[in-house]
Amino acid sequence: MIEKNIRKIFDDIRTYSPYPEKVTLVAVTKNRSVSEIREAVQCGVQVIGENRVQEAEEKFGSLKEVLAEKHFIGHLQTNKASKAVELFDMIESVDSERLACALNEAAGGGGKVLPVLIEVYIARDPGKFGLLPAAVEDFLKKALLWPNLSIQGFMTIGRLDASERESLTYFQALRDLFEKMRGFPDVDLRHLSMGMSGDYIPALESGATMIRIGEGIFS
Repeated sequence: MIEKNIRKIFDDIRTYSPYPEKVTLVAVTKNRSVSEIREAVQCGVQVIGENRVQEAEEKFGSLKEVLAEKHFIGHLQTNKASKAVELFDMIESVDSERLACALNEAAGGGGKVLPVLIEVYIARDPGKFGLLPAAVEDFLKKALLWPNLSIQGFMTIGRLDASERESLTYFQALRDLFEKMRGFPDVDLRHLSMGMSGDYIPALESGATMIRIGEGIFS
């Protein structure tokens, strides 16, 4: 089932993305077993995404031989920044200056330049996190304050109750913001992480370079 699901998602990437060669499938492995993760990687997944630091730490010790990047995709508390820097290759959900400062300090202490994405609160879904679109430019202006972070793009979470048309509107708005901010001094924007199991097709149509799929792979 995992192989069949991943094959369908790769087919959808080729069908719906304007540049499928640039799209990365992030397998959301929250609550998934080590054996399921291994199977997904064997079927072509190159990035796994975890929502919780503690759960990731418990799993990653058994996944040392698995050749996959590890992304943190959930809401990260600043008191877990050091452990997240140790465990993950990218943090996709930087949603405040406070968190950026904590990650920068932890990365510097570990001699690491950490790739990050800015989470943008564009769908206005209560309970979700992120910077308002109007605050993104001021955030980027402070990039030099965080020399141990490499800001590489934006991430967002769509509304679970949105129609396909509404999802397109949200994702296209983020793409427009992304295009507006490309070429911004001191940052190299290259990634748009948007779209999950229920809305990844409109995300692909809108130019996503990363889609985060959990149920669509493992169910």
